[in-house]
Amino acid sequence: MAVYIHCNFNSEVLRMATDVNILIPDNDRVRQFREKTNVPVKYQTLYLLHGFSCDYTYYLRKTNIERYADEHQIMVVMPSVYNSAYTDMKYGLDYFSYLTEELTDFVERNFPAATKRENRFIAGMSMGGFGTLKIALRYPERFLAACPIAS
Repeated sequence: MAVYIHCNFNSEVLRMATDVNILIPDNDRVRQFREKTNVPVKYQTLYLLHGFSCDYTYYLRKTNIERYADEHQIMVVMPSVYNSAYTDMKYGLDYFSYLTEELTDFVERNFPAATKRENRFIAGMSMGGFGTLKIALRYPERFLAACPIAS
């Protein structure tokens, strides 16, 4: 079963502590490879954005995302952005900047995420689909694929 990590870290962009859930695939084959070779395993990473009527825990509670992470050996990052529409707000917090400037750097420095474009994906449902399109169109050099989902 995928390793589940809940992080609460201080975001410089948001100027507050924020939450992110991370799934790291785990199975015997990968464990044996690490033990034999002493080579750190880096995973392709999916940034999975939540919709307006749910939060960053939705995919863990309502889907089989843990099973999919293991089956496809992909790390999944599910950030909390409340109902921000993945946007920098005039009278609020800068969630777009947080996601595009800080989160990927935080994940790639602290977890076994591969760092090249061909190893990064972004997807989201509803409001998360809007965020997916917004980020992927603004920064096509960062993600190999984007999957906005309407609900």
